[in-house]
Amino acid sequence: MTGFKTNKDKMLSAVLLNKHLMESGGYEEKDFVSFDQALVSENPVVRTVARIIQGHSSGNSTKNIYNEITDYLKKKA
Repeated sequence: MTGFKTNKDKMLSAVLLNKHLMESGGYEEKDFVSFDQALVSENPVVRTVARIIQGHSSGNSTKNIYNEITDYLKKKA
């Protein structure tokens, strides 16, 4: 993810470019070229991180973000 455009892009890259998370999450940098792409990614780690950032940026409560992510991950399992 080169050429950061927004704070969301910066936060997404800061988390997802962790090499250990990349290895265990099974994704590559090309899987999240933009924040919008990450929000619809097929990779649950990429998508979850993007959704957490989106929820926080939208002013959602921690509880609402937790519930949304938990529901999403239950559906993916």
